[in-house]
Amino acid sequence: PTNSPRAAIAMELVEQGRGWLQEGEPPSAVLQEVEDQLKAAADNKSKAAWKLVAAEALLAQGSAGEALENASEALAQFKQLAERNCETESAAVVINALMMKQDGAGAAEIASNAAAVCHSEGDVVGEAWMLLRKARGLLVAMEDPYAAAEAAIASCMLFRKVGNAEGDALALEATARAHLLYDPEAALKAGREALEACHSIRNPKVRASVQQTVAAAKAQIATSQHAAQAISYSCRGDKTPQYKWPKVPQLR
Repeated sequence: PTNSPRAAIAMELVEQGRGWLQEGEPPSAVLQEVEDQLKAAADNKSKAAWKLVAAEALLAQGSAGEALENASEALAQFKQLAERNCETESAAVVINALMMKQDGAGAAEIASNAAAVCHSEGDVVGEAWMLLRKARGLLVAMEDPYAAAEAAIASCMLFRKVGNAEGDALALEATARAHLLYDPEAALKAGREALEACHSIRNPKVRASVQQTVAAAKAQIATSQHAAQAISYSCRGDKTPQYKWPKVPQLR
């Protein structure tokens, strides 16, 4: 079953390993402990859990390639064992590793698949976070800002459904970033909504990130307005705008 006692034990092992990192243990020390635990592990679920801890420790020390390898092994194992919660956790670490490697398209694909799994399991919060990760991956890939905006907006709606203000703010920020290039006015609107959502959370990092996106939207709007004004002035009385072509630099 999806939420079996063994699955709960596997998640306890993952949380234990994460606790070591959060308490300030060096990633190298955590990796040594994981190596010892893997040798003693008697079942595949425990081994997969320790592989996932190893992946997080490797991410903490900047080893994205090795982290991706370990997280992918854990993901495949948990998927085979139909341990959905552990599978979702593994997918998140795989996505983080791909994002560290600047593989936004790969991250978006994994996030999209994970969002579908969460949806089928009725995990609204998990689906919301995966859709947000999909949006961020698409933004890094810089291939389809429209799809990124759709994923971010869908994530925002789900976060609001469950009353997650921090997730709402982050999803709105992703929506704003997706709109920056083709609709800065919409980006500014989403950014301001994100700032409003920040009032109810206590996370200065989120607020600072949102403020940066709002500033970028304002700058984009100002640039567009200056360009439109320049065209307006250049075209007065002329059927076609008069361009001042740059001079070719004197080479001799």
